Amino acid sequence: MEIAVIGLIDNAALLMAIALFYDILLQKPPAQLTNKSRPALLTGLGLGFIGILLMLNPWRFQSGIFFDARSILISLTGLYFGLIPGVVTALITSLFRYYQGSAGYLTGILVIWVSLGIGLAWRRWRPSGWRWPELYLFGLLVHLFALALMLTLPGERAIAVLRVVSLPILIVYPVGTVLLGMLLNRQQARYEEIQATIAQADQLRQVVQNMPVMLDAFDANGAIVAWNKECETVTGYSADEIVNNPTALNLLYPDNQIRQLLNDAISKNLTDIRDQEWVLTCKDGRQKTISWSSISREFPIPGWTTWAVGVDVTGRVQAHQALQQSEEHLRLALDALQKLNAELERRVRQRTIELEAANHALESFTYSVSHDLKAPLRGIEGYSKLIAEDYGAVLDENGRFFLRNILQATRQMNQLIDDLLAFSHLERETSLTAVINPRILIANLLAERKIELDTRHIGVTMRVVETAVSVDPNGLILIMRNLLDNALKFTSKTPNPTITINGEPTPRGYTFSIQDNGIGFDMRFHDRIFDIFQRLHLPEEYPGTGIGLAIVHKAVVRLGGKIWAESAPGRGATFYLELPSHPPAEEPPNQAMTARQIDANSS
Repeated sequence: MEIAVIGLIDNAALLMAIALFYDILLQKPPAQLTNKSRPALLTGLGLGFIGILLMLNPWRFQSGIFFDARSILISLTGLYFGLIPGVVTALITSLFRYYQGSAGYLTGILVIWVSLGIGLAWRRWRPSGWRWPELYLFGLLVHLFALALMLTLPGERAIAVLRVVSLPILIVYPVGTVLLGMLLNRQQARYEEIQATIAQADQLRQVVQNMPVMLDAFDANGAIVAWNKECETVTGYSADEIVNNPTALNLLYPDNQIRQLLNDAISKNLTDIRDQEWVLTCKDGRQKTISWSSISREFPIPGWTTWAVGVDVTGRVQAHQALQQSEEHLRLALDALQKLNAELERRVRQRTIELEAANHALESFTYSVSHDLKAPLRGIEGYSKLIAEDYGAVLDENGRFFLRNILQATRQMNQLIDDLLAFSHLERETSLTAVINPRILIANLLAERKIELDTRHIGVTMRVVETAVSVDPNGLILIMRNLLDNALKFTSKTPNPTITINGEPTPRGYTFSIQDNGIGFDMRFHDRIFDIFQRLHLPEEYPGTGIGLAIVHKAVVRLGGKIWAESAPGRGATFYLELPSHPPAEEPPNQAMTARQIDANSS
């Protein structure tokens, strides 16, 4: 009995030692350990070899009958490693038992296959999560079946074997099963942890590769060991060209000074570095500015000593440089503009002085025209009248005709001088804005010409809306007086002459129109009628100097308005005047300045 227990314990210890040795032997570095590192067939061969070693150190009961711990090995192989490793192990050990021969070899082979069957059945019924109580029950069941198989021996021998080995086997082997099972549990747990670490590292590598920012890493020797897709996109260099390439930094940073600074930073394993900008040279020769940040030296990927993420900020740097250049150009432009303004101010002051001098000269010329030119005309006119009074009787018809022409010419010349003075006076006259009632203004102008209107039986229609208009009164009186006189003049040879005056406010201001049924004009000459000295009719037909409408046009321009005409030969003419809007009048229309008051103020 003692000998049996000692032999079995020795065999179980050998099993544990061999299992531990196998566990150490089959371990590989985590970077190499994958699901394909332990193929089922090789695992079965390794376990079969362990089974042979166990069978080479048995406890011999009788000649041809000996015991070892292969039942523990075979049952746990089926339980932990599955069908293929279990069958391979059972085949190897069965062949070896057959090779050993002796009377109990058949029983030994049956024990091998029954142990495997129980292990496979238990694995199917309980796929995982085997704790020590369950392992003990499993070992007890396996070895109860193994003892039952002893009955396949000849009768007396079977009873003798069971009497000696039953108790030791039921005491030692279930415990051995538990110990070896727990060892395999630890091995499997460690294997799963390694697999999880590998999967996590693979996942991290995938994340790193597909990050939308650049990421590189260096090992302890300063070699680049990580170069993701964004790095490839930005620089044009593939990972095969950069990773573990001792000249990679020479490619990326050909400038010795920049490369030396970068090597110093890498050698110091700097961390918590944010937004350091480095000028990097791409594969096509272009230079890009990369903002690198090294957050931490620790990263759950083996072999990474220093790592950093980068962002291509070339566009931002170029935009900043362009902005600086624009600011410099703007500063230069402002300096030039200030100089130009100073020069313009100097020129304006000079031109103002020249203009004032010209105005003084014009005033002198106006005075000369008003006095010096009119004086001879007054002499000619006076002497012509004396000749007509004193010598008219002695002159023949031709003499009196010539004398009348002289008087007419002097009066026309005098009118021409007055019109020229009025035309030039508009240039120097200061605009005055006042509130007027246009209906009262037109009524007063018509009242001034009442005698002529009644004498010539001219029909006048006035449809002027009474409202308040803010305008230069002197300019408007000058415009309307000339237009009204123009209508009177060109209806002088028209039977049943009529004049229609309209006035109404518009969204853009106020609009007047003066329509007559006089001689009219051809619209081809529309633009000419507003030019100075332009006449469409002979002076003998319709007297005038050709300045009236030019004065009207200049006055309208000074008011910021617009004037135009519509006409046809023999069908009269209509002149339109459009005045711009002004701020709302404060006085009501019935209190607006009357035309007589305006006329008195302007004289």
